[in-house]
Amino acid sequence: MQYVLMGVTVLLAVASQLMAKVGMRAYRDAVPEGAWNKLTFYVTTLLADPYILASYTLGLLASLFWLLTLSRMALSHAYVFVVSSTIVLVVLSSSVLLREALTLYKVIGVGLVVIGLLVMAQDVAS
Repeated sequence: MQYVLMGVTVLLAVASQLMAKVGMRAYRDAVPEGAWNKLTFYVTTLLADPYILASYTLGLLASLFWLLTLSRMALSHAYVFVVSSTIVLVVLSSSVLLREALTLYKVIGVGLVVIGLLVMAQDVAS
């Protein structure tokens, strides 16, 4: 059951990041200068954007599932698996769904993360 909770945490976190990116595409050049202007822009514009709201909602749900995961797993194992899996899935899904470049460096980095996951899995199995 703890692995299901961990998987849901990862999927919600990845979906949250994808929604945030999609939402922010429209505002790439729209963020004003100055701290007060940025704050009012974020509050009045971004919080009304459906993609940004979806991102926050998915992030909140991911946080709740993360807490459930922590109630059933050691932090040292859960954190590594959730963060590593999130990195891998964000890189791959942003390449497929958002058409971001999947460079050789990203592939090597994801490969190293996967190797790290396999090493950590050995510790969990023993």
